[in-house]
Amino acid sequence: MYIKEKNKNIFLLALLVFICLTGCSGNDIRKHSSSSGKDIVPELADLPSEGPAEEIRDSFSFGYVSESDEGNMDTYIYNKEYIEVPFWLEVKADTGRDVGFLVFINGVLQNYSIKEEKDRKEDTMQLFSLDKCEEKKYTFLIRPDIGCKGEKVGIYICGIMYPSFQPESEKSPSYQYFGKLSQVVPQQVYFDKEVSGNNISFVKSIDGMKISEEVINAIKMFSVKSVEETLDNSVYVQLYQKSINETVIKAENGKVRLKLKLYGGVEGKYRTTIFVNNKPVQIDGKDAVESILSVKKMSEYEFELDLSKYGKMNTIYAITVPADDAYLEIIRRCEKSDSRLLVNE
Repeated sequence: MYIKEKNKNIFLLALLVFICLTGCSGNDIRKHSSSSGKDIVPELADLPSEGPAEEIRDSFSFGYVSESDEGNMDTYIYNKEYIEVPFWLEVKADTGRDVGFLVFINGVLQNYSIKEEKDRKEDTMQLFSLDKCEEKKYTFLIRPDIGCKGEKVGIYICGIMYPSFQPESEKSPSYQYFGKLSQVVPQQVYFDKEVSGNNISFVKSIDGMKISEEVINAIKMFSVKSVEETLDNSVYVQLYQKSINETVIKAENGKVRLKLKLYGGVEGKYRTTIFVNNKPVQIDGKDAVESILSVKKMSEYEFELDLSKYGKMNTIYAITVPADDAYLEIIRRCEKSDSRLLVNE
């Protein structure tokens, strides 16, 4: 769940258990339901089943530096070259690993830089090392590539735990808890001027499909809840080659054909970006997959990736982000598929 603490919208990652903390959200423009305090609580991430206990010690917090004393939604205005978003990161355990942050506006991945670190290049993911127990404040300088004058949309900032990690071989393809995604409650961007270019493009998924037996069987096998309870108020994204449960994806002759499936119990528009080695890749020449998800239905898209420019061992995953006015419903969150080892043979 989400909470307000020290005028900050905070997401706490403690001892590898990803727990959202929540409380009063103030009188902002979000649409609230009577059950929102319960519905927005995500399930605990699985802890690694192997390795010495002393290694389970990553702990950090991050969030916006809020301008509101009441915890209301902040609105960031785009009227210059960048959108400036004040942000903070508190490292609570020195592990030497890293956390990577991604920024999405209206469901679309954005490039950004850090105002306080002039030598840092603009990129879609910025890495921060967990090598010193301290709290630091940053200003994200976001250069939007989508947005029309007068438009109000949501901004989501997500953290990925140790994105630099990659299994050494096919024999041990587990990512453990590395690659898990967390997020802070979305805020709002107001476009006081038109974005230059504004040429983001999407492929459309096949929507309104019956949830496949493969998905139903996987839920029955791995969830302690019933199928109905598992799907209720949740969205899931799966990216795989042959089976939902596979741990390794293998390309042949530098190409691989993949299936993207989105399903669950929260309807609305979603945009999905595919990442290889933490960099976005185009899908059939477009930037993302756009889906209109219906309750207890499935959206699907199949595509081929050309891996001729990649090395042998790679990491692949998908991130699905709510679009349009979804940020007004804080039950709707960003979701990530499992990170998988992609072997380019």
